Amino acid sequence: MGIEEIMNGRRAMYSLLGQLFLNYPRDEFLRDIYDGVEIPLPPHPLIREGLEEIRKYAASFPAFEDFAKSVRVEYTQLFAAPDARVSPYQSSYENDSPYGVVTLRIRERFFDAGYKLNANEPADHIGIELLFMAETSNDKDIKKQNVFFEEELLKWVFKFCSAVESCSEAKFYRGVSKILRGFIEMEKLVIKRLLTL
Repeated sequence: MGIEEIMNGRRAMYSLLGQLFLNYPRDEFLRDIYDGVEIPLPPHPLIREGLEEIRKYAASFPAFEDFAKSVRVEYTQLFAAPDARVSPYQSSYENDSPYGVVTLRIRERFFDAGYKLNANEPADHIGIELLFMAETSNDKDIKKQNVFFEEELLKWVFKFCSAVESCSEAKFYRGVSKILRGFIEMEKLVIKRLLTL
């Protein structure tokens, strides 16, 4: 596999995961899950386990519309309601509040990397940080990306995953969280390898 293929694969995974955590999942993606369409994901045991979990959950619904509605309700309960069960903000895992010191630090890192933030959420939202990783997935930015990955994302992403996976309301997102966990585990090795090329 060539470096461009690796970068494209990484970009696609970060983009998919970023979108899944930033907003309700798109109906096209949910339809693919519901219909059992093959989704090309990296070969990692946790990623396979997570995908299998969301497929089983989808199969428990007699109609696609019921499944899609359930996922939207779950997303709101977990991440978007005033009494959200799981904080999607890095600041919460560093004993800060969104729009505080942590958010400012992440915004500055984005600015330094030339990344324009186009979202209504604070910069330290998990979806935004994953989309930043997608945008900087190219060979010329790999050193900068590694700094962000090690100094910011790795600091809290597994705590976030654990919070999602231990939440009783998380049915669809427990599987998505396992996919994220597996992908980040892979990335720890991939980025190291890319830095040596």
